[in-house]
Amino acid sequence: MSDGLEIRLLGAPEFFYNGKPVKFAARKALALFVYLVVESGTHPREKLQAIFWPESGTRQAQFSLRSTLGRIKQALWGVDDLLKIEGDRIRFNASSLAFLDLNLAAQATTDTQPLQLAPPAITLLQNAVAVARGPFLEAFSLPDTPAFNDWIVIQRNVIGARLNLIHERLSNHQLENHLIAPAIETVNQWLALDHLNESAYRRLMRLHFLNQDRSSALQVYETCRALLGKELGVEPASETEEVLAYIRSSETASSILENQAEARGDRLFIPFVGRSNEYRNLVQTFHLTQEGKPQFVVVSGESGMGKTRLAEEFLKWAGTHGADLVRGQVYETSGGLPYQPIIDALRDRLERENAPEDLLDDAWLAELTRILPELRERYPDLPAAIGDEATARSRLFEAIARLGVSLSKRKPLILVMDDLQWADAGTLELLHYLSRSWRASHSRTLLLVLIREESLARTTGFRDWMSVLIRDIPVTRLSLPPVQASAIQEIIQSLVGETLEGVAALSAWLTMETNGQPFFVLEILSSLEDYGALVWMGTETSSPTLDPLATLNNLKSIDSRLLAPSIQSVILSRLEWLSQPTLAVLAAAAVIGRNCSFDLLRKVSGTDEQNSLDALDELLSARLIVEVRNETRPYSISHDRIREVVYKQISEARREVFHRRALTALSEVKTPSAELAYHALSAKEWRFAFEHSLNAGDEAMCFYEVTTATGHYETARSLLIESKAEASTVTCQHLYLQLGKAYELEFHHRQALTIYDEMQTQALARDSHEMQLASLLARCVLLPMPYDTQNIDLARELAGQALSLAQVLGDMQAQQQIELSLARAHKFGNRQIAPAIAHLRAAEELAKKTGWREQLALVKLELGVAFISLGQLEQAESALAEAMAIFLDLGQHPRVLSCLHNLAIIQLETGNFDAATSLLGEAYRANEVLGSPTSVYALATTQNAIHILRGEYDRVFEILLPALKSDESRRFLSGLWIDIFQQLAWCYYDLGDYDAAIDHVQRAISHQDQTSLTGRGPAFAMLALVEIRRGNLGEAQTAVQKGWENFDLHWQTYEGWWETHSILEAEAELALANGELKCANHCVEQLLGKFDELKLRHFKPGILFLRAKIELAAGDTKNAYQTLCDALVLSDEIGAHRETWEMCAVLARLEGESGNMPAATEWLERACAEVKLIADHANTPELRDIFLSRLDIQLIVGKQQFH
Repeated sequence: MSDGLEIRLLGAPEFFYNGKPVKFAARKALALFVYLVVESGTHPREKLQAIFWPESGTRQAQFSLRSTLGRIKQALWGVDDLLKIEGDRIRFNASSLAFLDLNLAAQATTDTQPLQLAPPAITLLQNAVAVARGPFLEAFSLPDTPAFNDWIVIQRNVIGARLNLIHERLSNHQLENHLIAPAIETVNQWLALDHLNESAYRRLMRLHFLNQDRSSALQVYETCRALLGKELGVEPASETEEVLAYIRSSETASSILENQAEARGDRLFIPFVGRSNEYRNLVQTFHLTQEGKPQFVVVSGESGMGKTRLAEEFLKWAGTHGADLVRGQVYETSGGLPYQPIIDALRDRLERENAPEDLLDDAWLAELTRILPELRERYPDLPAAIGDEATARSRLFEAIARLGVSLSKRKPLILVMDDLQWADAGTLELLHYLSRSWRASHSRTLLLVLIREESLARTTGFRDWMSVLIRDIPVTRLSLPPVQASAIQEIIQSLVGETLEGVAALSAWLTMETNGQPFFVLEILSSLEDYGALVWMGTETSSPTLDPLATLNNLKSIDSRLLAPSIQSVILSRLEWLSQPTLAVLAAAAVIGRNCSFDLLRKVSGTDEQNSLDALDELLSARLIVEVRNETRPYSISHDRIREVVYKQISEARREVFHRRALTALSEVKTPSAELAYHALSAKEWRFAFEHSLNAGDEAMCFYEVTTATGHYETARSLLIESKAEASTVTCQHLYLQLGKAYELEFHHRQALTIYDEMQTQALARDSHEMQLASLLARCVLLPMPYDTQNIDLARELAGQALSLAQVLGDMQAQQQIELSLARAHKFGNRQIAPAIAHLRAAEELAKKTGWREQLALVKLELGVAFISLGQLEQAESALAEAMAIFLDLGQHPRVLSCLHNLAIIQLETGNFDAATSLLGEAYRANEVLGSPTSVYALATTQNAIHILRGEYDRVFEILLPALKSDESRRFLSGLWIDIFQQLAWCYYDLGDYDAAIDHVQRAISHQDQTSLTGRGPAFAMLALVEIRRGNLGEAQTAVQKGWENFDLHWQTYEGWWETHSILEAEAELALANGELKCANHCVEQLLGKFDELKLRHFKPGILFLRAKIELAAGDTKNAYQTLCDALVLSDEIGAHRETWEMCAVLARLEGESGNMPAATEWLERACAEVKLIADHANTPELRDIFLSRLDIQLIVGKQQFH
């Protein structure tokens, strides 16, 4: 109580003056006073008389009002200047008021926001809730004053809404900070004020569920349903039913901790404390996810620091708020299982989905069958998954990404990966892909990753992955420190109950022993419980409480081993109380290393059925093993630290025996080969280890998880080399070919050659001509390719040996591949295309003889590319069309795309822009099935050439600028950056932004070392053109010289011609700028002669324009005019607009100089129209202004015409 006048109207009305209660002699006096207080301002006497004495005459009403005002003053005698009476008007003097609960409630709703409340706002809400004893003027009314009673109803509704908001905000803050007990109290007060508020019932259901009290949560629902039905005649809302359905489902996704916490009768139940900040951060990221802002969160900490508990509590909260929870667990023993946590998570999620076909089209659902083959049993009519090594992996990644997007459209999706530090490389790459894809699609997804910090020192691959990830996308990182002493005191207080004596001392002891590590706290308490050191009171009741003083007294005489400073010692002390059969079953679980079944535990431990059952019960009771959501393997050791300690205590001999039993038992059921290989290696069963390692490598290759496959193959190879295992020649050959292929797919070509050389040694030792041929063939196929291992002479030498051996063996397919490799040797070696075509023709004939259609199509594709290299575009078009027809029939979509792209390039270069665009459209549609990001940009660079020639620069920027936000080191764009930078430079050059053009040309040049020989000439040529525009002729001359220096003059192929073309054009422009017309004309005539020879048209209008400028400089106006007209005719025919405005402007000037003003005006009008077309496609207002500000544009039209 405070001095002065206090008024409390929330609940039954109460009045205090200087701390003493004030009583009114009449209810009407109280009512009038309340009305004056609440309705601030002045009130006419007539109005008050009409409200409070509606049936009295005027004189009687006036008298009653005067009398009632007197009673008010009498009741509040001593309050100075309480009422202000000004003529015929009356008001309450608010300055006489010390406290009004309604003011506090109003302030609490205006000065607080629902999210991220500051401490003053929280205090304000708490104070407002504390004064809300009930509804406004609870149970108060006046007879014969209907207007006043109506006013009360209106005020109750208004103030009730305000109180609802206050309770909602405070309880939400408490909920999102995991202050569960205070939140329950707040919501109960809320319901006492508004017993039909369904939102409050929903929140109370969530709170009881989070408080591990499922039965109370269900009871709250029943109360809500009954009241809504009885008083309103309605059923609970769908949102309430969703919360109920989630609670009834009993578990968050694959929860381990849930099972531990479920037993409310467990007197060692540890509350969730000390992590409110981290919990609140997770809640905030979920709110962002709900808004369509994908989140990536990494929670790190030492083992036992509470990462899993934090995640579990957050997931339970998110689940009650409509999240779709998908969880994967990585095991230290499962690093060789490709995508294991993703597979487990998706399998569990899709098993809960009634109709997975509603989530994905059949083509993408088919891709998931690569890792979830059971989907084919469910949908036998699914098409086959498509793609080869180059595309299948990206299609699998894209299918999973699309599945996540589909799920997130229904509900926000949370994907949790626990102990990710042990994940295989494929899983890490997939998660990186998902994070980028989901971020780009603005899907409602949250990727939550839990990692053990102490394990990072031995997982360099994971650290590197994290570094790349953090550079690439925004990541929220939460690092868990030890909990504070206050949190441990909360734990002890929860066990003790209301008693305070001894709590601080016991908490201090436990804090000192555990250093604030939550798992250590639980283990020490469990160990003390097993030892009998914890003293409980009220054991005859359902809720016994801990006696802290008696427990402290016991600690003085306890065995010092229980006070050991290490978690290992504490865990070992718990194991001392277990029987031998129980220890055997626990050891079996540690050896298995993952989830396990009862039958598996029984077989591995060697314990009979009854003893195994008893042991399992004992372990479950001791919380050393918990039940998990897994139909085939429902048991798991409760914490990985326990598994580590138990495993280390098993003797080497027993480990081998247990691993051997695990291998035998798991071999009888469907088990991944990687898991079998792990047990075989640990059991030193080398024959089985070799067999399962090889199979594990093959399985990983089926998933296109090449890094993992390489590890398995290397294990098998080591066993073979060390003579620990034997293998047939066929098996040996398969191992070496697969291992070499894996190294090639990872671009480790030197390692691949080493493997193939070793394969040759094995072949000679086994006297196997077939294996020898396979080794020769693998090397002669690899050596011609443009990698750091390229050796054309050795490739030809080995090809000769292989061809002789293939002919002896009658292996025509091998002969065909050898011819193909010889063709590549000519192509990639000294660029001799004609000899390459001869070998391709030989390979074609062999493919026809063997009926090997796939190889026939592949050869025709190579022939098409070879003919393009010679500039024989008609032959190229024919070969590519034949190849595409076969690939289409075989369903080889990646190669269909390659054919389409090359055909589009031919149409582009021959000036058939519409046909090229149509083919590129087909290619884009084909790539939608493949999902290859590389192909997207490869196709885009071809499409962009058309856009640039048409003057559609905005389309180019729209496609390429997003690529600049990517990491330029990404493998899938490594060969395309030069094209990307050059095309952007081309756009900036044409629009007049020469600084930006220079910047992008320099970036193109800086990437030259990462590309093939193509690209050097065009980059320097573009640099020269920009410098000419800027008037820097010396720098332009240097750029032209560097262009020629970086061009191989012996490269006389079609691709080489494009290098020559770029440099010749730049040299011609430079010569023209220097007045060297003869040199300029010589360059142009070379260009036009080559264009006519090859029937190329796409760049010809620009070269004709260059010729016209040279002719004008020479004073040959007549020929210049005709050349310009020819250039414009060709531009119009092919639909090019890039230089059209300049040509029209020159023609207008020539017509004007000759006095033909109508023609001059006509050409000028067209020039203006062409300028407007370019300006409208300038992408940004800034670039548009730069273009229109160019002097040559201003001389033609004037910038103001386009604004």
